[in-house]
Amino acid sequence: MILKTELFSLHDNMRYDELSEAVLQEFLVQSVADGSSVTLISFRPIRFHAVRFRFTLLFISGLLKQVSLTPVQIQDDEYYKKFKDPRALNEKWLGKTYGRPGGRKPGGIVYYYKTTRVSSEYDPRSGSAEIVYQFK
Repeated sequence: MILKTELFSLHDNMRYDELSEAVLQEFLVQSVADGSSVTLISFRPIRFHAVRFRFTLLFISGLLKQVSLTPVQIQDDEYYKKFKDPRALNEKWLGKTYGRPGGRKPGGIVYYYKTTRVSSEYDPRSGSAEIVYQFK
């Protein structure tokens, strides 16, 4: 699966060294001491399929294994005002982007692809919601 944004393209098991310097400058880079995993968090929202998201990329042993998208609402934008629950925004976006879900779980909906699992994750304690791409 390829995730193409206005700034970059990501794909399952992409190597960390495939990211250009220009792309890396868009992220805060955090790594564990032994270098086994690297997390990148976007400094600013990035537009992806008409919605602005904060991106979090997780590389394990140099390969992209997870991308998390947290929607960033634009104040005074009528599209976002319709959604009181962030989970509803994510599920609407996923339905528009990928069609009917492959399943449902307590935290949201799930799509299954050959190399990717896409899900809507919701934390009722904090009220936060995100979309997670997990690569095999």
